[in-house]
Amino acid sequence: MFWLIDIESVLINNEDKANFFGSQVNNGIILLDFLQKTH
Repeated sequence: MFWLIDIESVLINNEDKANFFGSQVNNGIILLDFLQKTH
């Protein structure tokens, strides 16, 4: 049953990467918005 644990950990890792990528995109949008307002 080791492979079940392995698949689960891979799915969790992919979810963490997706969440990290999403937060980076949001930070970029906020930064662009801020730059447009100040210039």
